[in-house]
Amino acid sequence: MKWRCVHELVWIEAHGPVPAGHVVVFRPGCRTTHLARITLDAVELVSRSELMARNTIQNLPEPMKAVTRLRAALTRQINKRARTEEGSA
Repeated sequence: MKWRCVHELVWIEAHGPVPAGHVVVFRPGCRTTHLARITLDAVELVSRSELMARNTIQNLPEPMKAVTRLRAALTRQINKRARTEEGSA
């Protein structure tokens, strides 16, 4: 059995299976972990391309873009060192 998020189950109960290439997400400002607040009016179905457009780095203010890029560079360096240590062990 496949694990599913509660908000996805709420959508499936009302509308049936999620179409291929789409995902169920919380509407802006409606994200919650309280089960009673995860209702049909708090979720929506979007295509994966729409989800990507919403989550792109280009939507962030300049200081956050810089921090995101620095974090990615740091993660790459950590992974690179972990791989070299793994190979030498």
